[in-house]
Amino acid sequence: MTSQHEDYQRASFGTYLQSARKQKGLTLYVLSDITKISRTIIARIETEDHRRLPAPVYVKGFIRTYAKVVNTDAGVALSLYARSLANYRNSLAPVRPSHPMRWFWLRFGFAILLLAALIVGSIKWMSRDAGPQEGGEPSLEAVKPPAPASSEARVASPADNSGAPAPALYLEVTSRQAATLKAIIDGQPPVVYQLKPGAQLALEAENEFNLLLDNADGVSLSLNGKPVVLNAKNGQPVTLKLP
Repeated sequence: MTSQHEDYQRASFGTYLQSARKQKGLTLYVLSDITKISRTIIARIETEDHRRLPAPVYVKGFIRTYAKVVNTDAGVALSLYARSLANYRNSLAPVRPSHPMRWFWLRFGFAILLLAALIVGSIKWMSRDAGPQEGGEPSLEAVKPPAPASSEARVASPADNSGAPAPALYLEVTSRQAATLKAIIDGQPPVVYQLKPGAQLALEAENEFNLLLDNADGVSLSLNGKPVVLNAKNGQPVTLKLP
């Protein structure tokens, strides 16, 4: 019979945390209110959506908070997360040639065949143009073969893009009322979002957000999992720069 610890080690971090939450009888809404982690982030943790989760340093903090509230072992959850993240990154790594020397000898052989074909073609061409001279023997001009082609063959390795840096800032927007959001991210051209009640929006940036809200009281903001306080009355517009 396997131990409970071995069962956990075979589980995934999302399943491990989700099982503990359900045993505590907590819904996503209740857990989000207690931990101040958005429901979107919690759902992505439980489904192990690495592609849309923020940088690992933030995810680890979320997992510790999650595990503490559901009264489970944060160390086990973090270990499972590290293993899952490593598998995800390995799946993105380019496949390198399994037999690099095989490609070397194939290219080397092709170069030799090409050189031989050039030599034979040059000899035939010179022999056709060389005719007998009057009053003497036929004259044969020396045919110099072209310089040998380089026998070195290099196998280019594809660039590894799996180490792309994760975004430094992760902004979540939840609208309770209809609102218009104008966002300038890292100095790029502004983008306008028309938010309906109950809409959720996730934005990522490397350096900063510049925001203009026409109805600040009807919108909630969360930067890297922490709520942003908006001091504005109902229907009052507000501009802010994050962080």
